[in-house]
Amino acid sequence: MKINFTKKQMKDLLTLVEAGNWVINSFRDEPIEQYEDLYNYILNAAHQMNMPEVVYDKESDQAYLTHDAEEEIHEFISEYDDYTFWDELALNLAKRDYANEMNVRNDTREEAFLRIIEFEEKYAEEFYKNGLKNLVIKSKK
Repeated sequence: MKINFTKKQMKDLLTLVEAGNWVINSFRDEPIEQYEDLYNYILNAAHQMNMPEVVYDKESDQAYLTHDAEEEIHEFISEYDDYTFWDELALNLAKRDYANEMNVRNDTREEAFLRIIEFEEKYAEEFYKNGLKNLVIKSKK
């Protein structure tokens, strides 16, 4: 199959592929090859289209995003990380709090779910108002 992209579509595809590969592989010691290979395939295709966002290194025989293109894409990733950080923090703390009281409760799945949501909403409201200002870590010595 052959797909034709305009330069605008290819630029958007580069954004999606960089963001996707970052989410999947950036934290791994060994990247998942199938995604890394597809990422490199798209970068090479963009290079062949003479996309200004991509540079080619003859020595490594590899195409790379320019620093500016990578920075622009990673702004999206940073926005996503900032947004999800608060949700994940609130949810994880809510699950922790529910687990701490679970021994004294005999909830159905629905009741447990609703209780976790209560905790989560409490944390979400706190974080919305105060960020991390009131978050304290108690050390057990």
